[in-house]
Amino acid sequence: MIINTEQLDKPQEKQDNFVSQQVNLFLRYLGKDSREGSRLADLEKAEVASLQDKLDAISREHGVAQANMYFTLYGYNSCAQGLSLARDLKMGQYCKLPPIANVIVQIIGTIIGAPASWNPHGAAIEDLSFGLTAAGHAKSPRKIEKSAAS
Repeated sequence: MIINTEQLDKPQEKQDNFVSQQVNLFLRYLGKDSREGSRLADLEKAEVASLQDKLDAISREHGVAQANMYFTLYGYNSCAQGLSLARDLKMGQYCKLPPIANVIVQIIGTIIGAPASWNPHGAAIEDLSFGLTAAGHAKSPRKIEKSAAS
């Protein structure tokens, strides 16, 4: 015996219509709107788009946050090293060390410490996925994603 799929689909369609009517009747009884979820989703999409536009504007104005973070990191490190040098020189004076000995030790420490510190930082910078435009401004993340995809 061969069963036609149309014969199976017809009762299923009737059942789906019946269930839909029952759900709508139940929602009306409860005073709910079945389209409220899609309206809320549309409002949420509009809000997300608005926030993304604001983030893009901030990115265009200030550049890539990761690039700014590394600039701040290196700037802070230089200031901290200068303060540390001044503190060590002051401590050397308190301990009655000759200033030249203190300066020589600081220079030797700088010569040894700078390359040891630079290698990890250089590797971290090379791994960054941001780039600079010809004008020296950082590209926005969306432009980077698009250029990486193409």
